[in-house]
Amino acid sequence: MSFAQAQDVYMRLKREKDEERQRERDEREKRNETIAATNKSRKKMNQALAKKNKKGQPNLNAQMDVLLERIQKRVDKEKNGE
Repeated sequence: MSFAQAQDVYMRLKREKDEERQRERDEREKRNETIAATNKSRKKMNQALAKKNKKGQPNLNAQMDVLLERIQKRVDKEKNGE
């Protein structure tokens, strides 16, 4: 009887550890995806803000597009938050 009980305890602890590892792995993947999406968004905005016209002046149309995108994200975020 004692061996069976010890085996049950061992299996239960092993399952808990496996579940914990899986949860941590899922959280890490989610965090990495969020970081990658943020970096992609920043890179896109920086490229748009770095655009210049023939005379070397900043491209204001690109800057306005970036501002419009920021405003739309904020409006969507507020809409979903309500």
